[in-house]
Amino acid sequence: MNLFLFLSQLLNGLLDGFYYLLIAIGLSLIFSLGGIVNLAHGAFFAVGAYLAIVLTPYIGFFGAVLVVPLIVACMGMIVERLLFTRFYRVDPLYSLLLTFGLAMVIEQAIRWTFGSAPSPIPCPRPCAVRSFWASSSIRATAFS
Repeated sequence: MNLFLFLSQLLNGLLDGFYYLLIAIGLSLIFSLGGIVNLAHGAFFAVGAYLAIVLTPYIGFFGAVLVVPLIVACMGMIVERLLFTRFYRVDPLYSLLLTFGLAMVIEQAIRWTFGSAPSPIPCPRPCAVRSFWASSSIRATAFS
């Protein structure tokens, strides 16, 4: 077995494990603080990403970085007031089903509005890319 292949697979496995760990810690934290198992937080991140794509041509990249989280936070507060407050005192299974359905609705609304093809976010100006580490098959880049 090639040592490089083994090390790259080991690193990929560790990274996947860390992703699962972060998801589990996030869901545990949200459930312990709010009493709701929120599976829709990823959909709110997607809404923020597509809002950034839409607003970047008008207010610039850094303007979108400042404005989009505020818009998504306001959306989250509205959803919490309209939907989540009814499920604080009931079985957590109901809130799990609510947030799963909300995530499906948000994801399908995004797909219906923007299509399923990936959309790039324009790079801020000036955007000079320089490579700071390179190997035969791996190159890490940085923006300057």
